[in-house]
Formats: sequence, C-alpha cells, structure tokens
Amino acid sequence: MKHHNRTIWQPLISAAVLIALGLVIRIPYLHLVPHWSGGNENYLALEILEGARPLTNQNPHLGALSPYIIALGFYIFGVNTWIPRVIPLIFGMATILLTWRLGALTASRRAGFMAAVLMCGAFYHVVFTSHFPWSNNLTPFFATAFLLVFYHLIQQKPPPRVNRNRILTALLAGLLFGMGMQTHPEMVNLLPAVAVMLALQKRHVSAWLKSPVPWLMLAGAVAGYGNMILYNLSHRFQSVSFGLTYPEYALTQEYTTTSLAGNYWREFLYLPRIILGYWDDTIAWSVYARYPMIWIFWLLVITGTVISIRAKRYLVPAAFWSMFLTIPVINSGYVLHLGRYLVFMFPPALILVAETLDKSLKSFTQKYAVLISRLAVTAVFALLFILPVRHISDYYRYCEEHGRTRERYFHALEIIQSSTVQNPLILVDDTIAESSEFIHFFRENRYPCHPVRFSDHFWSQSALEDIAGRIRQIESSQNYDGIILMLTPSVRRDILCNIPVTEFLGQVDARFYDRVVDFFRIYQL
Repeated sequence: MKHHNRTIWQPLISAAVLIALGLVIRIPYLHLVPHWSGGNENYLALEILEGARPLTNQNPHLGALSPYIIALGFYIFGVNTWIPRVIPLIFGMATILLTWRLGALTASRRAGFMAAVLMCGAFYHVVFTSHFPWSNNLTPFFATAFLLVFYHLIQQKPPPRVNRNRILTALLAGLLFGMGMQTHPEMVNLLPAVAVMLALQKRHVSAWLKSPVPWLMLAGAVAGYGNMILYNLSHRFQSVSFGLTYPEYALTQEYTTTSLAGNYWREFLYLPRIILGYWDDTIAWSVYARYPMIWIFWLLVITGTVISIRAKRYLVPAAFWSMFLTIPVINSGYVLHLGRYLVFMFPPALILVAETLDKSLKSFTQKYAVLISRLAVTAVFALLFILPVRHISDYYRYCEEHGRTRERYFHALEIIQSSTVQNPLILVDDTIAESSEFIHFFRENRYPCHPVRFSDHFWSQSALEDIAGRIRQIESSQNYDGIILMLTPSVRRDILCNIPVTEFLGQVDARFYDRVVDFFRIYQL
C-alpha cells in the first residue's frame, strides 16, 4: 500500500517541482524582456476578435494558429498587454512537462526529470520562447508533443487489424505535426526522423507503406494544416514561394561547400550558446569555440546518442540529428534574436545530455568509483543549470542598463491613459528611435495610432495645412475626442519657437518624456 501511494504521489510532486522551478525563473521580466511588441500577430488577434477569419499569419508561410490562440485569450480575459506574454509562458511550461515525459519514456525517469530541470533554466527558452508571442515560439511545444505521441504510436505492436486506439494515436500525431507546421515550416526537419522510425518499425519501406498508420498520420496532418492548404490552393501556393524567399536574413542564399560548412559550424557553436546563455553576438565565433562548456555539452550529446542507439532507443537521437543535419541546409542566421529557429531542438538535445549523466551514475559498482561518479555528475548537472540561470540574470541587467526593456512603452501608455482625452488618435513621429515599436504597443492596447514624418512639417503655413489635412483624413474614419502627438525634442523646439505653429495648433499641453519624446495633446485644429 505504501509503495502504491508513493507511485501515485511521486509524479505529482515531480510535476509540481518542475512547474514551480520553471515559473520562478520565467516570471521575472516577463512583460519587460524582450522589449519588442508582438507586432502584426497581435493586430491579427484583435481583428479576429472583431470578426475577421484569416487563414494565414502576418506572412503567408505561417498559419494563423498563434493569433487565434491569442484572440481566444483576449475573448476570455479581455484585451490587455499581459495576454500575449502569458500565452507563450503557458506553452513554455507545457514544453518542460512534455520533455520530462518524453525523457522518462525514451531514457529513464531520472533522465527525464533531469532533462526537464535543464529545460527550466535553458537560456533562450526562458528569455525569448516563454516571453514573446512569436508564432514559432510555439513550435517547441508542438514538436515535443508530436514526438511523445509518435513514440506511443510506434511502441504499439501492429495487430492483425488496426484498433481504435491506434487510429486515434496516429491521427493525433498527424494533427500535432500539422499544427506545428502552422507555427513554422521548420517542423519538416522532423520528417527524416519519422521516416527512419517507421522504417525501423516495419523493417522495409514497402511494408509500412501498406499499413494504414502513415496515411492516418497524413490525414491528421491535413486536418491540422487545413487552413494553410486551402489558402495555398486559392493563392497559387504563395506560402511556398514566399517561404523560399523570406526572410533573407535567415535563409541560405547560396549552396557551396564553404557556405554549408560555415552553417554547420555556426550551428554547432550556436546551439549550446543559446542553451547555456552565451548571448553576446559581438564575441567572435573563434572565441566561443574555445569555451569548455560548449565542448562538454557536445560530448554529453554525442555520448547520449551512442548510449541510446546501443540500447535500441532510436527516437530521440533520430529526432535530434534529423533537425541538426537539415537546419543548416535552410537556415543561415545564427544571431541571438534568430535563436527561435533552433529552440525546438532543446528537448531532444537535453534528453541526450541527461541520458549520459544518468548512465554515468549506473556505470560503477565500487564504493569510491560510485562516490566520484556521483560527485562528477552532480557538478556537471549543477553547472549546466546554474550557468544559464546566471546568464539570464546578466542579460536582464544588460537590458535595463541599455534601455532594452518595455518600461518606456508602459510609461508612455500611462501618460496617454492619464490624458483628459478619452478617445484619442495617436500620431507618432517616425524619426523617433523605435517608433514602430511604440506604434505596435499602442495598437495592441487598442489605441488608433499612425506614423507621421513631423520633422518634414511645421515650417510654413502651407506645410501646417498639409499636415492638418492628413490628420483630418485619418480622423474622418472614426470619431476622436482629440489627438496626441508623439514628437522628438527637436520638433518640440521648432513648434514652441514658431508663433504661427502655436497659433495654428491652438491649446497645447506639452509633456516631456524620458528626454527623448514629447507628447502634445491638441484640443482643436
């Protein structure tokens, strides 16, 4: 009875520990770092809330799944700034639990728990993936969920006839893959692993092609990716053509031995960099190549691969190396903010690391050898967890010192909300540093906002009439109580020193903001 109770409570306690640890590390700076807004994806969510039904995301190579999820959050909890940040946090926490489960099934319970703990502190997964509403920040969740369901599928012994459980598992695996494809097409990097595992299961490709399992998975994938299929059929496969040309900053532009070798070398260094928190892009690759922890990471991954293959546990190493070997063929961007293209590799990579550490604890029987191995494994595991957590703290401090948080946007929002104008139109001078981010942020908070080049105006009566006409044209689409101008200090000085301007604008309430931006509230034009 005691053993039965322990069996029930142990996974619950483990899950509670992982959730608590993951939240403690992720919640600080959740709304401040990174400093970008959600951009067009959040606008799309607002449009969905108002009745729009888009098939794609802001760019046609991405599906609309992420905006629909954010729109659902807005619908349930109301439109606010925290929903787009909490949703990736929830998916990030779910990915930790999926990593734990996948590791427990494919390696051991201890290895699964160790891999999940390392996911709790993985630098990029904390600072970006769990904080920011990019569509492909959901990809690690769907990729890991797919691998977990696919594992259950291939573990089932093929019966003479396909039963209901096998049908549902195959459909669910395909559905998760299709939904993952909506978050980003990089899910295709898992297909070689799928082919390898099915071939190993049935020994020969022709044999498993005759099985209904691959076709059931395909049906599930079509359902999960259905809106994108419909869009491409009606738009001449624009997702494919767009995806092959955008974004130029990430796609491999030329296929030569030198360029591909360079991509593989940068991926080799970059993956442990964004896991362990070596975030400084100004440091040369040759310097990072001399960091001991990068080589320790790869020693653990490669050893874990050998251990898994020798134990005939192929799924995790197949998934990891499938992604590692195919990504550089497509991706050439390996700088900090592009780490999102590699984060779905974290769970299998850390499971392989944990597999090595766990095996090291079981490899010795002599008393002193056991003690030494335990001390060594504990030291390496602690270092793999503490190092990225420390680098997370360093990165937050760097962001604060260099003004790369969202504090300025919240400050601006407070100023606008304190205005006596209840329904303002906001016009932002596009010469302001990060003006587009201010515009994104205001629009996410449901304030009508437009960019205007104020620095080209306020010089003559004709220029004033021109800018006034543009303002009235924007204003005519809706009824506004007043207009708020967001200006640079130089334009502010021009306005205050120009008598015709001040007479033309009428009553002006000026507020100085952060020595960078001024707000002017205009009551009449």
